[in-house]
Order: sequence, then C-alpha cells, then structure tokens
Amino acid sequence: MRKFWSTAVLGLVLAGLMSLAASAQPPTEVLCSRSFTVSAGAQPATIGVAARAGFQIAICGYDINAGAAPGTFQLFYGTGALCSGSPVNLTPVFSIGINGVLVSRSSNASMTAPPGNAVCYNITGTGPINAVVYYSQF
Repeated sequence: MRKFWSTAVLGLVLAGLMSLAASAQPPTEVLCSRSFTVSAGAQPATIGVAARAGFQIAICGYDINAGAAPGTFQLFYGTGALCSGSPVNLTPVFSIGINGVLVSRSSNASMTAPPGNAVCYNITGTGPINAVVYYSQF
C-alpha cells in the first residue's frame, strides 16, 4: 500500500510540473516580413498600412532620414479615413536634422495597432523625409 501512495504522489507532482512547464511557454514571436516606404516632404496624415477587418498590425522598427532640410516623422494608428477616428500615437514626433538618420529595429514587435485599425504617418518640414517601416499584419 505504501508503494502505491508514493507512486501516486510522484505522479501528481510530475503532472503538476508538466502543467507549469506548459503554461510557461513564451508568447508567439511576431516576425515583421513586410515593409512600406515613404519619400515625401511635408504631408498630412497618410496611410502606410491599410486596415483589414480582424487583423492587427505590429511594427518591428523603422529607418528614417531627412534630406537637405530638417523634418519630423510620426507613426500612429486609428480607424476611418486617414486614421482620423480615435488616433493613437505609436511613436513620438521624431525631429530629424539635415541629413540626419534614425534607426530603430527589433526582432520582436514593439508597437501594435489593434484589429480594424490602419497605421498612418505624418511628415512636417520641407525634408524630404525618407523612411522604411517594418511591420506584420496578422
């Protein structure tokens, strides 16, 4: 009888450890295999990634540079025409100096727009501003 109880207890302990290991799985990694490019002077809100019902957009990074004049660049998301419905900033307004460069890339998505939202950008200044934004839509 004693052997039965020790085997039963060992079985329960192992089952509990396996359950903990299964629940400690890391989140699914989002790979950003897509990108959109921008090359423009001052430009009001413009859609970079269009919304798709039931799909969210994850941003993994960007490369931004200014040309012969300074400019600013900002990413945000929202619904409706040109992200005008409930806009939410993904980045601050980046001020890029003449011939300045800003690079930020991550192997994991660091910014996410909820399902049904588009990702847009604003450019101010005379620029031109050139950018590549890396994203995934899933």
